[in-house]
Amino acid sequence: MVVDGKGRAYVGNWGFNYESGDKPVTTTLVCVSPDGSARAVADQLLFPNGCVITPDGRTLIIAETFAGRLTAFNIADDGALHGRRVWAMPEGGGRPDGICLDADGAIWLASPPTREVLRVREGGEVTHRVAVNGDAVACMLDGADRRTLFILSTQLFDRIEGRRQFNDFRRLRELRAGRIDTLRVDHPGAGWP
Repeated sequence: MVVDGKGRAYVGNWGFNYESGDKPVTTTLVCVSPDGSARAVADQLLFPNGCVITPDGRTLIIAETFAGRLTAFNIADDGALHGRRVWAMPEGGGRPDGICLDADGAIWLASPPTREVLRVREGGEVTHRVAVNGDAVACMLDGADRRTLFILSTQLFDRIEGRRQFNDFRRLRELRAGRIDTLRVDHPGAGWP
């Protein structure tokens, strides 16, 4: 979810029962206005997850986790989305989960399966890779000058016989298996969040 400068929240969802092992299906992105009304503003998204809005408030970029891509939309004055396009499919793989935007217009994305955070330019060029001791699920540029990259990681995957298999989320909650690491970076954060 991301909230824009006008107080509108853009909310993604799984679209299927992940914990029960259902196969992924496409779903919608919902815009919730400050008055509480809600409407679908995009459809056919494959797990719309982390999202950012550019500093000018005119572009929303969303991580479609199970599609392995970042998708961009233009934002109309009324909050509607149009002009859908692939913003990037990260070079060398990576599956975007949580994301944040920097002042140079690049996106930092957490990639649980590759156990890293990537800095990606529009078009897919990866300029930085940060290895993480665990499965990176979210990242954010913050701090006094927004040059501190906060990285949330956990143990989402069991690594058995070279295969990756998702753990049971209830078990993760019981274990409280998460950590936050920080890293100073050259490019400060921008936009929302």
